[in-house]
Amino acid sequence: MKRVPGGAVASLQRGAATSSAGGQRAAPRQHSELPVPYRSKALAILLALVFGVLGAHLFYLREPGSASGILLMTLAGAALLLVGAAMASGALAGGFVLAILVNIVGASAIVTSLLIALFDVVRILTGHLKPFNGRFHPRFFQLRLKPEAPALDPTK
Repeated sequence: MKRVPGGAVASLQRGAATSSAGGQRAAPRQHSELPVPYRSKALAILLALVFGVLGAHLFYLREPGSASGILLMTLAGAALLLVGAAMASGALAGGFVLAILVNIVGASAIVTSLLIALFDVVRILTGHLKPFNGRFHPRFFQLRLKPEAPALDPTK
């Protein structure tokens, strides 16, 4: 039970508020009312440049579906490169031509992940890639908002 203005008692039941005074349901809290965390554009670009092949910048921007796809593509490409190297050395059965083809497919998957990360850097800079359900910090290099400093009283 929760007291609301006017002396009525309200209870929260499964996301909807009800009031005992009039029996009317209040509107559930909208997503826009929730606090939205700021994301740093500089950190997103840095993550895309350094760990973009792993999708780190997309995890940071809360795009886990796209980030997982890039991560899986990179891991599959790395696995194919290892299999192709084992085939070329003779540790695994297969011809040399097949080993080269497997290496080409693995390398192209990793290069594709790299190109997607570089493309995402351009999208972040131009404002076409933004955090999911959030926004970038107004200042480029600042991670968090600084609290307001108390005003100095000139009479003291």
